[in-house]
Amino acid sequence: NESFFFLKYTYKGESINKKLDHIGDTLIIDKKTLFTIDGKQIPCPDNTNIALFYKKGADYILINNFDLIFPDAQQIRKEIQVILDEYKDKSINDKKSEITYYINEFYGKIDKENLETWLGNNFGLKTK
Repeated sequence: NESFFFLKYTYKGESINKKLDHIGDTLIIDKKTLFTIDGKQIPCPDNTNIALFYKKGADYILINNFDLIFPDAQQIRKEIQVILDEYKDKSINDKKSEITYYINEFYGKIDKENLETWLGNNFGLKTK
């Protein structure tokens, strides 16, 4: 409890800090948990600019500021389906490469393992 990562954002002019959970070396940013204040879900912060901090003892270290966006999953599925339709005669690896490029270009860098799992669950794209 002395050392942890947390996000800071503004909601209705008030600064909100949210401690992040993690699995191994991966930080978990869950929209529902992040945007819950006093047990009530909020629609979104005042803006998408979020600050990531690391608390170590009494010190607070700013890691970086970034824009946090939670894209609509149904919209992404539609966009990915367009890629799959265009690449229907290509290998699974070619499809995954194109999808990875697209997501990184338009939505930001994504964890490769999470993408692999999501593509397998949503489109049956499994290489293993």
